[in-house]
Amino acid sequence: MNKCVVVYNYFEKGVSVARVNNDERHLYKKMTEMFIDAGHTKIACINGVNLFSESVERYMGYQDAMITNDQYIENKYIRWGDMTPESGYALTKELLALPDPPTTIICVNDGVVIGACDAIEEAGLTVGKDIILSGHDNCVMPEDKYLVTTIDPDYESVGKKIVELLRRDTWIDDEFIIPGKLIIR
Repeated sequence: MNKCVVVYNYFEKGVSVARVNNDERHLYKKMTEMFIDAGHTKIACINGVNLFSESVERYMGYQDAMITNDQYIENKYIRWGDMTPESGYALTKELLALPDPPTTIICVNDGVVIGACDAIEEAGLTVGKDIILSGHDNCVMPEDKYLVTTIDPDYESVGKKIVELLRRDTWIDDEFIIPGKLIIR
């Protein structure tokens, strides 16, 4: 329709749009491998809505790490939610109720982390000691309560690239990857 369309973190191919994406899959793989290297084998993953390509990309990074490091992906540790604190709370309660609960939970975003932290504390456990959490977005949170590893997507660079693409004279179906950064806490 001769309109310039720029989307963020849209990984579907075959759609004529300019894409500005983060390296979601790579960073989630790297984060998961960090926990595997630390000796964790019971690693859960709370994902977002499976219709969002970024949720799927993040889960695929988790899968890549588990498979390439000879770790069995146990279905009981996989949850799909709606990317909200309420979802993180409810799904973490389910994971904690398992006979053999996880020692690490990789969350789709920091909103889910907030709910997970509340469920962990309610269970009398300590985040960072009894259960390791990680997320995405590097949101500003009270660090004494939510001290978790996260991914900083560099929203400033993402925004600048989107503006640059919208100002182009010609529209091209292309993709730009803005590297995020793993923030270890």
